[in-house]
Amino acid sequence: MYLREYSPRVLPREFIKNAMKLIPNSGHIVDQNLKLILGLVWIIILHYSIQIDTFPPETTEKCFTPKERLLSWVTDKIELPVENFTTHWNDGRAVGSLVDSFAPGLCPNWRYWDGKKRLENVTEAMETAETWLSVPMLITPDEIINPRVDEKSVMTYIAQFSGAEVKEGAPLKRPEPPFQAKIRNPGCGKK
Repeated sequence: MYLREYSPRVLPREFIKNAMKLIPNSGHIVDQNLKLILGLVWIIILHYSIQIDTFPPETTEKCFTPKERLLSWVTDKIELPVENFTTHWNDGRAVGSLVDSFAPGLCPNWRYWDGKKRLENVTEAMETAETWLSVPMLITPDEIINPRVDEKSVMTYIAQFSGAEVKEGAPLKRPEPPFQAKIRNPGCGKK
């Protein structure tokens, strides 16, 4: 991973100077303009957690937004088609696949998870990520399963996986398909 080197004093000053251009009047912060303050917090998250060269674009033909770069990184990592940071994460399978991509066998059964047990799936994947990959739960499983989940919250959580490393002693398992009984000759015994 390539990260630009900045002087600790220059970056904040430069960044704050640019961020302050977005604020028409500093009184908005003093007056607790929540929308403006949350916007500034998002800009900081975007700059320090998502936009830095952690997620380089695959091609130089197109100028990618941080969201597109993160989505491209995720689709390269997991085995599911993911096109957004909202509904495609609701059933937990995408989170499980992402966890398993860092250490195959860490979350091996994500392919067989029942889409109706969303909370159980997301909880298992997120707890596994927190325990064995040191990815903090910045969002709760209840929030991720919500169809109206905040896209920026999911993006911020998923971006935390970029620095994930498997801890020693992680319980890596083989995937076990769910038990399915086969019925042989279902018409047998009928008169």
